[in-house]
Amino acid sequence: EDSFIVEVFIEEETVERVQTVKINILTPPDFPNYPIQIKPHEKTLKFRGPASRIKELKPRHIILFVNIGSLYTNISDIKPPYSCAPQPELRFTSDAPANIELTDSLETIKLDILPIAEEPPNITPK
Repeated sequence: EDSFIVEVFIEEETVERVQTVKINILTPPDFPNYPIQIKPHEKTLKFRGPASRIKELKPRHIILFVNIGSLYTNISDIKPPYSCAPQPELRFTSDAPANIELTDSLETIKLDILPIAEEPPNITPK
């Protein structure tokens, strides 16, 4: 008996999905302990992909971050207060569904590196 294999490709509908994702701050190990503020703290992103894959996409699959290390060449260049408008970076976790893409480009955010607040001197009343 002859056997043969038939491959059938099913065109799957491409859909979009909006997901709100928290923006993380990635600091290098040698970065001083400056307070860092970002605005906004999260972004609403639109993703596109095959319907079955988009359905599997969870917030934990999406990593949105600002890499503080990419803002300078030399750590001494950062003198708080320091403000800039970096573009967050987007990564998917290794277990994220495949063939999903971001539909819009990532907009910049506002980032402030603040001076370390000095502790007021400890005065004990007599």
